[in-house]
Amino acid sequence: YERMGKKGDRQRNTAIWLDEPYNYWQRKIQKRGVRKTFTCSIPGRAGQSQCNKEAEEWEPGGAYRTTDFVEKVWEGFIEEKKITSVKEDWRPMISQFNTWMQPVYGGKKISKVTHDDIQAVILNCSSGLNKQGIRLSRRTVENVLTTQKEFFKFCKRKQCSKLYPWDDGEISIPNSLVYRDKNILQPKDLVTLFTQTKTTYYRKVVEDPLIHAYRFETSTGIRPGETVGLKWCDIVGRIVHLQRSSNLSKEVTSGKNDNARRSSALT
Repeated sequence: YERMGKKGDRQRNTAIWLDEPYNYWQRKIQKRGVRKTFTCSIPGRAGQSQCNKEAEEWEPGGAYRTTDFVEKVWEGFIEEKKITSVKEDWRPMISQFNTWMQPVYGGKKISKVTHDDIQAVILNCSSGLNKQGIRLSRRTVENVLTTQKEFFKFCKRKQCSKLYPWDDGEISIPNSLVYRDKNILQPKDLVTLFTQTKTTYYRKVVEDPLIHAYRFETSTGIRPGETVGLKWCDIVGRIVHLQRSSNLSKEVTSGKNDNARRSSALT
């Protein structure tokens, strides 16, 4: 398979023409220990060129090639995430790609994306504003960088890009970005929580039907999703056994991490 079809016209690593009963061009190629055969039934040099092109563009290990565009590979990345993670994990990634990543390198071939492109996404995101017109927090920018890392890990596994991993400090977040302050309950707020039962709802003062849930979460440290996931069978005596969590998409999971399954006493 190292020579051309025409007699006397020999050349290494090219397709050959197979006569009857086959009547097609054939080229066998091996990359990274994986061997594959390509054929083309178009006669003449056009068929040979087509066979050679398909063989040379083939990349083992996945459905993607270095010549594929980022948008195509991204679709495969998201489809895999839909299988391996919950909606609350992959849905923000789509928004991050459409808002920050796609304008910078979405139209590029995956092999043409550089570290400068990734840094450009981070810089654009760092100067961006949220829906309230407030500058994005450092945590938000870190999440965009994490999404890019996850994407290019996928690309590396599919053998269509060698961009990841990059060295520490090669992609940086501006020091001017800070973490947004959190509103922490003060002692006077705790007194209000455990002595009052009313709240303001659509500018009206009403009884809060979830007041006991708030008190339970505050006194035990249980997460809101874990509270929503509770069932009566989880309560044995005065002990609550946490075994599941429910997110905003109403997906039931085993919890945030390996330590999520635990027990807590009723107060």
